[in-house]
Amino acid sequence: MSKNIQNYFTTGELSQLCKIPRKTLLYYDKLGLITPELVDENGYRYYKRSQLFLLQLILTLRQLDVPIARIKDYLANRSPQNYRELFNERIDFFTQEIARLQTMKKKLQSELGKLDHIADITLDKIMLVHEQAHYLYLSNATEENECFKKRSTHIAQMFSNLQNDITLTTNGFGY
Repeated sequence: MSKNIQNYFTTGELSQLCKIPRKTLLYYDKLGLITPELVDENGYRYYKRSQLFLLQLILTLRQLDVPIARIKDYLANRSPQNYRELFNERIDFFTQEIARLQTMKKKLQSELGKLDHIADITLDKIMLVHEQAHYLYLSNATEENECFKKRSTHIAQMFSNLQNDITLTTNGFGY
């Protein structure tokens, strides 16, 4: 080997400096993110100092959950503008992710509230609870084998009559 290998990092040294498993460095090499500067006859891989900084950049981007393909794209087109664009993409991603997680949190809290309410129900006691008034509109029963069109017409007429009695915008209805 013509170059002085004392000025290079081995795979083990570089992975130890960056506190990552050696396999991660080999995986990144396999993906083409960071390839060794030198590979000697016995297969040892050597990385130069600038590759230490490149690996730290890759690891920083991975901590931000940047997909490998996007990192590869950025490394092929490095510029301050592309770096800014990459960070703005991550901000947008995390903003959406935070909103999604907040929605999930609200749903879970709602379910916990329901469980708390259920836990407070005593089945061997009578409870009086004030509930908002609901309307019940009864109509004549339809024939058991009545066709769909006739049943639908009957229901439409019922809803039309119901609108005369109450405002449907504040009440649910169905059949």
